Amino acid sequence: MDKDKLSQNVFVATKLLWNSAKHNQKYAMEESLSISKKSWLKEFCLIKVGCTRSSGHTYTIREMSNFFENSIILIPNFNMLEHAKEDYKSNNIKNNYKMTTCDSNLYKIRGIIQTDSIFVDCSYSVSNNKLEEIESIASEYADIRRLSKKPFGLFLMQ
Repeated sequence: MDKDKLSQNVFVATKLLWNSAKHNQKYAMEESLSISKKSWLKEFCLIKVGCTRSSGHTYTIREMSNFFENSIILIPNFNMLEHAKEDYKSNNIKNNYKMTTCDSNLYKIRGIIQTDSIFVDCSYSVSNNKLEEIESIASEYADIRRLSKKPFGLFLMQ
């Protein structure tokens, strides 16, 4: 199978997982207020996609971000960030996302208004402490979206 088809397959699988999560969130929103923020995030908003190296993580995130109005894209380190920025620029992706690294202080992604999704590229290379911090931030966004009856997605691309 060539690389482009593999990337498209990973994208289609992720899109199907998102459609399912979005549907489940809408179904559960009415009775979800008794669920903690963290449980809501982990049970209804978290999508983990595990696949091999060079199978289309970046392609999938790039394509999936088009389905959201205000995405945050987290890249593991500064070297990978430069590659990702070039990739997004060369593919004329609409500018509906904020991109930064997991190495940086994640404080700056707090308070980005109306965030509806967070994507973590190559999350296997992010420390458990950083992943917990990302989940903590994501649970705040997911809760805000839940209260306004709108879906939220946290995508860990492994």
